[in-house]
Order: sequence, then structure tokens, then C-alpha cells
Amino acid sequence: MRKEKEKKKKKFGIFQWIVFGGIFPILIALSILLIVLSIQGINVFKETEKIPVIGNFLGQEKNDETSVDDLENTIRKLQAELKNEEAKSSQLQSKLEDKEKEIAQLEEEKKRLERDLNELMNSKGTTSKNWDSVIKTYETMKPKEAALILVEMDENTALNILADLSEDQLADILEKMPPQDAAQFTNRLAELEKSQ
Repeated sequence: MRKEKEKKKKKFGIFQWIVFGGIFPILIALSILLIVLSIQGINVFKETEKIPVIGNFLGQEKNDETSVDDLENTIRKLQAELKNEEAKSSQLQSKLEDKEKEIAQLEEEKKRLERDLNELMNSKGTTSKNWDSVIKTYETMKPKEAALILVEMDENTALNILADLSEDQLADILEKMPPQDAAQFTNRLAELEKSQ
């Protein structure tokens, strides 16, 4: 009886050989591989989605449904951003055109004033009355416009005009000039005062 029990114990069936000899070692090897890859920072489940046949079985259908909605939302957002950028672009373009017109007007005024000033300076009968009218012209101008014109003008002429302006008007004009030009004119005015 004992021998019969020992024979039953020793006798393994085909199913047991398959389970213990094949499936369990494969499961243990896959578990170890999964642990090693997880430690290295590789997400095995995401990587298997890249495999053509296996990826189809792992939830590709859900991604397709949501991806269409996501793409439509993305398209709407991008179209809204495009409209905003186009509006900004048109605003900047109109500002640029306004500034170009302003620059053209200032250049014309500068040329006219320089021409008038040169005529006055070159004429032999220059009177203080004519010079006073030039000074009054600059005193009535906006300080920013006067500063832009004086910076572009012949330095000696600009210096003579600045020297004859009132202190308040001079301060306003120098304030509107670029710092480098304002410093240069201030130095020249100080030298002019010392020499007189």
C-alpha cells in the first residue's frame, strides 16, 4: 500500500508538467523582467501600445474617440489664437503707419524751419525781430517736436536757439531729447555761458 502511494506521489501528469515546467517559469521570468524595467523607468504598458498588434488590444479605441474631440478643441483654440494675433498685427500696423506719418510731418516741419532759419541767418539784414520770431516759433511748439527737430539740426544753430529760449521751455525740450543729445547740448550751453 505504501508503494502504491509512493507511485501516485511520484507520478506527475502532463498538465502538472506543463504548469510547473512551462507556465510558472515563464510567469516568474516575466515578473522579474517587469520589475527590472520598472526600476529603469520604462513603462512597459505604454511601450506595448507601440507594437502594432498588441497596441490595438490595449485601449486604442478609447484614444481614438477622445483624440477626435481633442483635435477639434485644439483646432478651435488655435483658430482663436490666430484671430487674436491677426488683430494684434493689424493694430501694430496701424500704429506703425501713424508713427510714419508723424515722422514725415516732423521732417517736413524741420526742413521748413531750417530753411527759414538759414534764410534769416544768411540774409545780411538779419534783425533781432526775425530771430525773435524763430525763437517764438520754438517756444510755441510742443517740447517733444522741438526736441526732435533740434537734435537733427546743425548743432551751432540749435545751440543758439536753445540759448535764447526761456529756462522752463529749455528744460522741457531737453527733457524730451535722448539722454546723450541732452547731455551734449547742456555741456555746450554751459561752455557758452562761461565764455560770455
